[in-house]
Amino acid sequence: MMTALNELNVLECRDLSNIRTLAPSKRYKYTSSRVTAQFLKQISMKVQSGEIHGIIGNTGSGKTTLLRIIAGRYGGNFTGSVTLNQQQLTRQMFDSICAFVNFNQALIGTINIRAMLKFQAALMISDLNDREIEGKINSLLREFDLITYHNILISDLNEAARRRLLLCMRLINDPILIILDEPTDGIDALCSYQLMYSLSLYVKRTGAMVIVAVRIPRSDLYQLFDRATILFYGEVIYSGKCFN
Repeated sequence: MMTALNELNVLECRDLSNIRTLAPSKRYKYTSSRVTAQFLKQISMKVQSGEIHGIIGNTGSGKTTLLRIIAGRYGGNFTGSVTLNQQQLTRQMFDSICAFVNFNQALIGTINIRAMLKFQAALMISDLNDREIEGKINSLLREFDLITYHNILISDLNEAARRRLLLCMRLINDPILIILDEPTDGIDALCSYQLMYSLSLYVKRTGAMVIVAVRIPRSDLYQLFDRATILFYGEVIYSGKCFN
């Protein structure tokens, strides 16, 4: 199944559950036997084209486990289903038309932003000419407030600009679904809003779907979400539209 950004796309998670058996540790110092814990309990949610869906919860709520299951990157057992347009979303399908943004990715520090995006485009795009690729790069640079940085070496970027670059690198081939795990962790409030607002502009322009995991978002970030799923120790407290 191939799909495109100009189509109506729907991702659905239905009754996702995950139970793990943990070896004894300091956390469970009063028992010498293995401990069975439920990390996700019947998680159901829906994401549609043109939406940012926030996964909200404290550390240990199951956010990262949920994201990894959706992206086909979870190595353990789970029950339930993840479908894209009513077809099972496999790891192979995810990697071909979706993106999981790794903000810890190492970058070549001796080239500038524009050169990095051209290199990424050469790896990921085969059906556009040089002029079209240049236009795509310029659009991303403008949307993510990187146009003034485009000739700066990557090694000279601050952390906030580096994260926006990593995001642009994963958006260069127009994925229909983008997953971000704690994209604002460790950067200040202004830079966090800048990143998420830029992403919201991209979503409105392209119709992409975004799932972003955050702990407890400030009100300015929450207002950028179209829908949210709130987790508490692996259970859904709320999942639906955001009311600003």
